[in-house]
Amino acid sequence: MSKGRRPRKTLIATAQSQRLRSARHAHFPTARAAAKKMSIAYPTYVSHENGNRGFGVEEAHIYGAMFEVHPSWLLGLDPGLALGLDKALPEVEAANDKLTFATDPSRASQLRDEIETAYDFMTMLDKAGDGIGGDVGHGVSAVALAARSALDNARDMLKAMEASRGSRACEGA
Repeated sequence: MSKGRRPRKTLIATAQSQRLRSARHAHFPTARAAAKKMSIAYPTYVSHENGNRGFGVEEAHIYGAMFEVHPSWLLGLDPGLALGLDKALPEVEAANDKLTFATDPSRASQLRDEIETAYDFMTMLDKAGDGIGGDVGHGVSAVALAARSALDNARDMLKAMEASRGSRACEGA
């Protein structure tokens, strides 16, 4: 990189900065007030919040504790972990919608059917790969088997979510 040119903001730094700003707004009116409360140099904090500089796990823990959000959410690792800010950003809202879809009993059945349909398709694709033979056939089969493995994981997750929902219903009774 040549001297005098500022590095472009990365998508990760931009996402982190948006999350950090959203979390801070819930507790402090200004970045300066937040930095002062945390005893962090204002230029450092504001560069994180503006996305001019990314931040790591250590800073995410400090910010998360101050703003009552999970550090993983600030880092963009798990959109569903926003504590009290679950509707702050569109990607968080989308993740919550997907979780609601999967845990809603009427929709879980639809999701299970879609997983089974995809699994059946991958089984047929695996058989087609066997029929093709050679490197191409092996490649097709390998992709189909990997997809079936992922679908097995999806089945297991759906079962666990349904079991969890069932145990919560029993606790509430």
